[in-house]
Amino acid sequence: MHVPSTRALVAALLVLLSACATSRPAPQADAPALSPAQQSLRRFVDAHFEEQFRRFPLAATSRGLHTYDDQLAGFTAAEQLAWAAFLEQELAALPQQVDRTQLPPLDRADYDIFESKRASPRTSTPC
Repeated sequence: MHVPSTRALVAALLVLLSACATSRPAPQADAPALSPAQQSLRRFVDAHFEEQFRRFPLAATSRGLHTYDDQLAGFTAAEQLAWAAFLEQELAALPQQVDRTQLPPLDRADYDIFESKRASPRTSTPC
């Protein structure tokens, strides 16, 4: 049985890695700048998920974020109630932070997803 040499394996790996590196699309230099409303929505969403992942490390891990892999939280009734209270307060602030009328259609859809959670924040689970 023939066993490939280490040199051949390294060469094959380098070829594969270089193919992966060149297959990524180039960033678009002419992409339109985000409006102030879009920037506000992005900040809101980023802060929301950062807080969610901090409070519920399993949710972060299941989405491929390994920052909190060494933690286990979010399972007690007290933690769930604290999340619901935070979410209620956070979602109440959404209309003051983001002007929905100034968002393009796809961003309005994202806004509406968060807005729909305002009706029942206690049933919005992070995982």
